[in-house]
Parts: sequence; C-alpha cells; structure tokens
Amino acid sequence: MIEQLPSAGTVEAALLRPRHRLRMDADLEARFDRSTVRARTTRLRHFLAFALCADILAIALDTWHGALPLGVAVRLGVVAPALSVGMLLLKSDRPSWQQGLLAGVPVLCGLVSISLIGLLLGGRYAELYLSAAGMAAFFVNAAMPLRFSHAVVLAGANVTATFAFAVMVSAPGDLVEILATLGFNAIVIVLTLPMNFGRERGNREVFLHGMRETLQGRALARANAELMRLATTDPLTGLANRRAFDARLERVALTAPQDRAWFGVLMVDIDHFKAFNDSAGHSAGDECLRAVAGTLAAEPSVTDGTVARLGGEEFAILLPGADGDAILVAGEAIRRAVEWQAIQHPGFADRRHVTVSVGASATRADGNAATGSRTLKRADEALYAAKASGRNAVSLARDIVEAAPAAAIAAA
Repeated sequence: MIEQLPSAGTVEAALLRPRHRLRMDADLEARFDRSTVRARTTRLRHFLAFALCADILAIALDTWHGALPLGVAVRLGVVAPALSVGMLLLKSDRPSWQQGLLAGVPVLCGLVSISLIGLLLGGRYAELYLSAAGMAAFFVNAAMPLRFSHAVVLAGANVTATFAFAVMVSAPGDLVEILATLGFNAIVIVLTLPMNFGRERGNREVFLHGMRETLQGRALARANAELMRLATTDPLTGLANRRAFDARLERVALTAPQDRAWFGVLMVDIDHFKAFNDSAGHSAGDECLRAVAGTLAAEPSVTDGTVARLGGEEFAILLPGADGDAILVAGEAIRRAVEWQAIQHPGFADRRHVTVSVGASATRADGNAATGSRTLKRADEALYAAKASGRNAVSLARDIVEAAPAAAIAAA
C-alpha cells in the first residue's frame, strides 16, 4: 500500500515558514519525528558514551589537582551511573520528551558536577573548574543532538543549579568573582544555543526537501502513467488503440521460438457503418461505436486477450494461445454478441440491427515480429472475405485452417 503523503502545498508552506519557527504542520512534525527518531537516538547514545568516557578520564585531572576522593565520589558515584542508565534506557520507540529526559538529565549531572567539584575545592581551582564547565556547556550545545526545546531546558537547569551551588558552598570572599565567572558561562551558553537551533532547523529543512522530492517524483510518475494511458488508449471507446495493439502483437510474436505458442487475431468491422452515420449523425455513430466496443470487451471468450479500436469502425482482438479452431469460435461468439445487442440501425427502412463482420487468423509464434504483422494482414483479408460473403459473417484465413470451419462454428 502506498503511503498517503501530505500535499505539496503543505510542504511548500513549511519551507516558507519564518526562520525563527521550528515547528511545522502537525502531520509534518509527526512524520519528521518518525523519520529521524532512530538516527537521533543513535547519536544521543553515542554522545552519552562519549560523555561517560570523558567523565572517567577527568578523574585523572582531579587526581592532579589533589581531589581524587571527591572526583571519584562525584564522577563514579553519580555521573557515571546516570550516563549508563541513560544509555541503557534510551530507545527509539520512546516519546520525544522521555528521550530528552533520559539524555538531558545525565548530561546535566555531568555539567553541574564539574562546577561543583571546583566550588568544593575553592581557591584557584574554582575558576579552573568553572571555566572547564563553561567549555563543556559550549560543547554540549554545539554537538549534542537534543531537540532545541530540550536544549533550552538543559541550559536553564545547568545555569540555575550552578548558581545555586555557588551561593550555597562558596566562601563569601570568593562569591563575587565566582558569580562573575558563572555569569560569563551563562552568556556563553545562551549565545551557543543558536548552534543547536540551526542544527535542528537544518534537519527539518533536509526532511522537507526530501518530502518535496518524493512528492515531485510521485507526481511525475502519475503524469507519465497518464501520458502512457493517453498514448495507448482510444479516447472514444476506452479500448486500446492501434499503437498499444501493435506493441502487444509484436511481444506475442516474439515469444521464444522453441515454445511455438499459438496466437490468434480477429479483425472486426461494423457493417454499413457509413449508412449509420449518414442517417443518424456522428454523435449517434459515436454511441454505436462505444456500444460495440463495450460488447467486444465484455465477451467472455476474449477477456484474456487485447481488444483494440484500430480506427473508424474497425476493431482488432489479439488472443494469445488461440489456434485456428479457437479463434474461429471466438469470432463467432463476437458476431453473435453484437447481433444480440439489437442496436437499431437507422440506415435501413426494414429496421435492421447493427451487425459485424469478422476476419480470423492464427499462427504459432516464431520469435519474428513480422509474424504478428502477417497474421494481422491475413485476418484483414479474411474480413474482406466475410464482407464479400454478405456481411454479418465470420471468415477464417485459409492458410491456417486445421479443422473443418463449419464444425467449429457449429460448436460455438
């Protein structure tokens, strides 16, 4: 089943939305989530794994600064477990808000832990760790594939928690300098949030352009299919046209020679059609053509074949698998079906009905396209013979008769 896509207008409206707007139409937003959630989840898990490695490696710096017990307690006791749990629980089938929570909370723990260790160490280490925390926050905004709304919440929580810890644990004499550093970090965090916004906006633009190309591709396929239909369909009757019939006949004739499969062709012509048009007018003539075409297409003996209007009042039927007897039976069935429709013929005073004359031919496929053309020509010659015999008749091309035609017609 082909997926129902949004309209081209909806996609174009989303592409033209203001630059400051991330969200799209609700349907497009849901499609965007479905198309990107797996890749986003994978990138978030990779980021958490990177953060876990960085957290463990940072213990070496804590050791260098004489804070090994504190570093181990905070990093291995709080941050590493939080990051590990986030990686384990982060799944692509979870709602967006849960993904943001499972990825954002562990990273928040990591960011706050850097500042907290520095604040607890105090002195010159406070400035060092707070600067490192600012750089880490910059990296998170630049590289972590969080949704922008989640990134804003994470940034706000990071700034708030860090300021709160600074007020609670800093010495009064150092508080002003520490708050100044934290204020600078907050400015850096806010100024780098647009990096996250730009990445999120870019992802949506890629999605929308892909959706536009998909829609254009489907529209082109539909247009090509319609052009092909128009190029191979008779506009008056809805049957195949001469071009489609010739192509099908050639394909059947080109069947592998070793198969030697039979195929038959019927040429059908409406008797005295010029008199019909002259008496009733072309509009009525067109209705007659449509009625005959419908009768031919509905005849059970030819439903597995190709029924075409070659032009004017002339039709052709291709029946793969039909030998001389079968094509003769089918021709007689066609003749009778039209006669039984009892379409009034206005060109005669004695209230005759519309009838058809039928020429039939059959042969075996030999891998030669010219064989199809020759079979059609023989059926046309047989049609002239049927006309010459008095019309409303079926005639079989003489060179392929393999059983008594009279017996075949009687069997029909």
